[in-house]
Amino acid sequence: MCTGIIFESIELCQIDAQTGNVTLVNRPEDNCNHSGGHQWSPSGETIYFGLRDREADSWNIIARDLESGNEKIIYQSDKFFTLSISPDGQWLALCCPSGENPRLNIISTTGGESRELCSFEEGIKLGQIPSTTWTADGKYILFGMCDPEVDDETYELCRIPVSGGAPEKLGLKMKSVFLNLSAHPDGQHITFSSSESIVEIWVMENFLSE
Repeated sequence: MCTGIIFESIELCQIDAQTGNVTLVNRPEDNCNHSGGHQWSPSGETIYFGLRDREADSWNIIARDLESGNEKIIYQSDKFFTLSISPDGQWLALCCPSGENPRLNIISTTGGESRELCSFEEGIKLGQIPSTTWTADGKYILFGMCDPEVDDETYELCRIPVSGGAPEKLGLKMKSVFLNLSAHPDGQHITFSSSESIVEIWVMENFLSE
């Protein structure tokens, strides 16, 4: 059971939700910085986080055992990526938005070779700070995508099957990237944030009793 909150600034820290105590999880060396986000295993025993080594010009995924403090590199890339963990804690989705062909991969949380789910055509945008999440059944990965041939400013929520196949558009569109995507365990709801700027006036009717 997870009873804490993980946050990162210069250091990666854990807050105990019951006591408010803060524990240091990782302090990067001078030539490194946290990059790509962090994910907590469902068991609460392991933290996976992205760490950029500026000297080696590489992006790494680090797995840290919270009880022992042991860390190991389970993935390395020469491209920036963000990560999200599957509901069963067995897989990490890697979203790489940079380069001529953005791509989505998955990799085991124990390490090894990554498997490509999709390599997008040149011009497709996943956002500079892309967000992905897994559906509750672990069968799909949700993400936002912008196709400049359709609309250069609109991002549409999509899903792709983990077993393989083409991305499917889900019909939800925003004039911004989808950030902090999270799928509800009931499989029917999602939450996300957006940097879209809209000025609106709302009218609420019949809220006063006669």
